[in-house]
Amino acid sequence: MSSPETRRRRWPWIVAGLIAVLLVPIAVLGIPILLHQNQGVSIQENPTEQWPTDVVAKGGDDRTRELSVTAEPPGQLDTSALAPGDRLIVSGSGYDGSR
Repeated sequence: MSSPETRRRRWPWIVAGLIAVLLVPIAVLGIPILLHQNQGVSIQENPTEQWPTDVVAKGGDDRTRELSVTAEPPGQLDTSALAPGDRLIVSGSGYDGSR
């Protein structure tokens, strides 16, 4: 059986461990959110069709970003009539994941 003195010395370590378990995930999520650098604005043209399959935007860093969606298997894609289970392939260019 533990003596009262041993129990008194153990509870600060337990509290410190619990605080660390709580603070580490908060820091991992919070620090990048609070310290991020804005990469500029994106100037995107409004699409002429209601359900576009291609979009293009020019960023504040003068790079052009493009996104497109295609059907799997390849064929005519009607994005206004998508149903659960439809397979789509989304591809893009002009993005830099390291920034």
